[in-house]
Amino acid sequence: MSKGLQFVSRLLLLTLLTISVTGGLGALAQEMPALAVTEYTLENGLEVILVEDRSAPTVVVNVTYQVGGANDPAGRSGFAHLFEHLMFEETAHLETGELDNLVETVGGYLNAYTAIERTVYYTALPAHQLPLALWYEADRLASLVVSQDNFENQRAVVIEEYQERVSNSPYGEAIQDLFTLPYTFAPYRQRPIGSVADLNAATIDDVIAFHATYYVPNNATLVVAGDIDVESTRSLIDEFFADIPAQAEPPALTSDTAGESIANRVNIGDPLANISAILIGYPVPPRSDADFAALEVATRILGYGASSRMAQALLDTGLALDTGVFTDGNREESLVATYAFANMGVTLDEIEAVYQDVLAQIIADGPTADELDKAINQIRSERIVSLETVEGLAEAVQVANFYFDDPQAVFGEIDRFADVTVADVQRVVSEYLTAENAVVILVEPGEASTAADTSAEATAAAEANVNAATSAPEPAFVIAQAEPPEPLPIREFVLPEIRETTLENGLTVIVIPRPEVPIISVDVYMPGGESAVAPELAGVAGMTADLLTRGTENRTAQEIAAEIEQVGGVVGADATQDRLAAGVFALREDAELAFAILSDIVLNPTFPEAELEVSRQQFITSLQDVFANPDALAARTFTRLVYGDHPYGIVPTETSLTAIDRDAIAAYYADQANPARAFMIITGAITPEDGTALAEQYFSGWVWEGDDELAALPEPQTSTEPGIYLVDRPGSTQAQYVIGSLGISGSDERRDAARVLNTILGAGFTSRLMQVIREELGYTYGISSSFTYPVTQGTVSIATAVGNDVAAPALEAILEQVNLLRDETVPQSELDAKLSGLIGSEALRLETYQSLVDFVAALRLRGLPVSEISDRIVRLANVDVETIQTAAQTLIVPENLLIVVVGDADVLEAPLSAIAPVTVLEAE
Repeated sequence: MSKGLQFVSRLLLLTLLTISVTGGLGALAQEMPALAVTEYTLENGLEVILVEDRSAPTVVVNVTYQVGGANDPAGRSGFAHLFEHLMFEETAHLETGELDNLVETVGGYLNAYTAIERTVYYTALPAHQLPLALWYEADRLASLVVSQDNFENQRAVVIEEYQERVSNSPYGEAIQDLFTLPYTFAPYRQRPIGSVADLNAATIDDVIAFHATYYVPNNATLVVAGDIDVESTRSLIDEFFADIPAQAEPPALTSDTAGESIANRVNIGDPLANISAILIGYPVPPRSDADFAALEVATRILGYGASSRMAQALLDTGLALDTGVFTDGNREESLVATYAFANMGVTLDEIEAVYQDVLAQIIADGPTADELDKAINQIRSERIVSLETVEGLAEAVQVANFYFDDPQAVFGEIDRFADVTVADVQRVVSEYLTAENAVVILVEPGEASTAADTSAEATAAAEANVNAATSAPEPAFVIAQAEPPEPLPIREFVLPEIRETTLENGLTVIVIPRPEVPIISVDVYMPGGESAVAPELAGVAGMTADLLTRGTENRTAQEIAAEIEQVGGVVGADATQDRLAAGVFALREDAELAFAILSDIVLNPTFPEAELEVSRQQFITSLQDVFANPDALAARTFTRLVYGDHPYGIVPTETSLTAIDRDAIAAYYADQANPARAFMIITGAITPEDGTALAEQYFSGWVWEGDDELAALPEPQTSTEPGIYLVDRPGSTQAQYVIGSLGISGSDERRDAARVLNTILGAGFTSRLMQVIREELGYTYGISSSFTYPVTQGTVSIATAVGNDVAAPALEAILEQVNLLRDETVPQSELDAKLSGLIGSEALRLETYQSLVDFVAALRLRGLPVSEISDRIVRLANVDVETIQTAAQTLIVPENLLIVVVGDADVLEAPLSAIAPVTVLEAE
């Protein structure tokens, strides 16, 4: 539903998930007053929390250590984060890479993140594989082994992550400043991602000391959530963890002074940005403080949702492309942050003045009672969704325990929000969101005002450390069991019933009951999308989707937003290559309201002229963000080159967006809005009978006269010559790659083979590309391959970002892996492992209501039966070595590959020309 601005996703990524859990779960407070929690502490100090949830045969093991970026040693910023990477390497019983293989082979996934004051490791698995996760968590807690090779490799990976997120990313420095500079508590001013100089200065001795200090059982909390038997789980935990000895208590975070003085205004020139931005941070009380709850409610009122004060003042008026206000809660001191991105031609002074006016209005008059209720309802519905997966459940329990010393605070915290008054909001805004308390960061496109941290001195220090480094000693303690344990008995995953009905007007209604989730989700899909648009009007589908929620015959844009957001719901619309869609989410008691609003925007849109002009300006401005971001620009360029003049290759430009008028939008929608071609998916706590009845009640009046058949798209033919296409982005410190060609359609019989092939090549941490390009060579933070499966013909591609100094060898290594996959038969053992992982992951893959909706929608758009959901395991099991080899040789053809690179042409053209002919393209 966004229009391409990537800042918010980057912002949330860099906060390392610490924001997502500050929302609320309150609607469950009355229905589920307590979790099924068992809490105890082992003699060695390990805190254990077990949460039983039998809704699906899945389980998550979450181990949180009380150590983060704030605990980094002096001169070693980023060290906790570097150490997080090393925890996935070698232990007393596991070789490098073995851990990922064990987990992915049984259908699970694992990951970790480092925040200011916590490092969190989590694994999601089929429930019967719980013993495996408990065993290896104990193994790496007790007996991590750090080799010189692993240490050097992971340091290189983390430095590439720094380049990708900070030095080569628009707003990278500004985001880091936003999450550090406002704090007065000195330890929080350290960047968890660190600096290249400090990372290069780290040694193995540092790692050993860090592990011994913080990675001890008496500094950790183990949460096991999901389909578990409490007594047998306790026995397993005792078996693996009880004998690990406690150690000295780690040093507490302290701040003897208020920290060095920081200017209230910071000006950043960002040569990689195309859009001006203002970021404002305020230090506020800890999350456990009563005022934090009032601040959380205040930020919702100020900047969350289309009916928020900031959205009305900046987005509805066309001043900004995007804006928001949020909290980031911590133990010692928290943060309130505001961001806004100016539309083209709007100054940051104008944006800031409007923001200050909004604050002044809140302080003078306070929010309305409706605004207060809306904010609390939004928090409540978010908490419900966050608990739908066992991963979310385990994280919510960890957070509640960490900040409130009470796992049941998952629900209890909602009482704090419910107690907030209008006067409380006025008071906390006037007390904390003041000019004196703020750090204002102004980002303007232009000459860099900060230098990249890639000094020769840092490199020299790293080389000196390699020569001086010691070998890691033998672990002081090794758990007794040397081999992975046997799994528990299997409980099969049972898919919910899927009921399909056709109304008299031709609308297909699909209901997927999920009674365990107290929400209602309704989505209407209209086949066609961007591919049904004339080239000179490219972007009309996206703008049409945007305008669907901006006015109907019965409601204005603000009335639509306010009505659904008042009950904690969300409404939106978007367009892709193959469809236009609109959807609504709400709590189950608001099902009738959800249907009423969705039917109004689908059946009665008016596409107001004034809203069109605001939307147009936002779309044009968002293009500038695409052009500034190397990953988005590489993907856009690849799409244009691989599809050529085919409808899939037509992308919006400022010219096409300017040409779109209201008549064009109305005509486009009139062609798309055909109930006989459309389908509706309803899911949540609703029966098939009730869902179908509501669809009939609200959508039976949807009529359309015209051709029921959608015009078939032509088969795409790539006219671009294979080779390297280098999009010049002066100043880039990385080369951003997209390497690929045309693939197959979503209904192609080879789709199962393609899925397995993709898993072998580049999907998942144990894929060949990830293991070689990241783990063995240390060239990248991440690399992946993908097949797309649209209605007509998709693509196969590989995407990664690597440092300029290794751009050529990285490309050669990638192409080598492609050729090996084609030329050498995949070992049966490798295929068996991938099939086992894919089949074992089905319960996790379809755990959420949204994943089921997305899967069913994709099948319908491709003309495939919904039964493929249940048939998929059988189809995968039929993929053999011969099938894979044929797929590799026919679907990935090296001589057809287009290699798109976004980077500095002055640096990259010469080395890349030694591999293949290079065509330099100017950035759009």
